[in-house]
Order: sequence, then structure tokens, then C-alpha cells
Amino acid sequence: MDVSLTAVYAKFPSRGDCVRYLESLRWADGPRCPHCNSERQTPLVSESRYHCNGCNTNYSVTAKTVFKGTRVDLQKWFLMIAYMINRKRGPSARKLAVIIKVNKNTACYMAMRVRHELPKDINFFLTIADEVTK
Repeated sequence: MDVSLTAVYAKFPSRGDCVRYLESLRWADGPRCPHCNSERQTPLVSESRYHCNGCNTNYSVTAKTVFKGTRVDLQKWFLMIAYMINRKRGPSARKLAVIIKVNKNTACYMAMRVRHELPKDINFFLTIADEVTK
């Protein structure tokens, strides 16, 4: 797999592109509140979030995913997921840090989060990896 960080940024130039892609993956039939599963929401366009009219909370497409609360660009997450899934033995934290251009500790934390969530929703991660490697 010879995907680089620049190739991922070319495919997903902005955070908005990543958010739209995640929305199409998670919510094919439209947004649903991850807290109460309600379909009644008000979009908060300027924040890329939604307000649930059922349970009165705000949420984004990253809620209850490995991307929740991250400050790392989603493009870097996508590349890291592709590397972890497409390798027989996952790369070390140091190797990941060099590939996605983050600190070793950040890469280790990101890999830990993905490994923890991978068994719960393998199709979600496989779809992201396939899109990145196209």
C-alpha cells in the first residue's frame, strides 16, 4: 500500500469533506442522535453539528466513534486506519508517527483507540480503509 498523507489530503482536502464522508457512512438515511436514536434534529451548520430535539443534546458525526474529541486531523485518522487494516502486522507506534506526522505518543493513543473499537464495527473501518486506498 503506497498511500501517502498528501494523497489523503488530496482526496479529502478539508475537515468538511471528511465530515460529509463520515455522515454518508454512518447516516445513509439521515442523521440520528447517538444518545436517544431520534431522527428529529436541527442542523447547526456553522459548527458541523446537530441539535437533537428529542433529548435536547448537541452531537456531531464523530460522537461515539474513535474520532470523538480528537484534535488530530481526520485525514490523518483515515490514513492510520488504512495502514493498520491493510498490514498483516500493524506498524509500530513510531512508524505510524512518521507516516502520519504526529508525536509517537499521539500515534500510540490513536492506534490503541482503533484497536479497541475495531471488533465492535469492523465494516466501518474497512470502508474507510478501502476509500483511502482507492
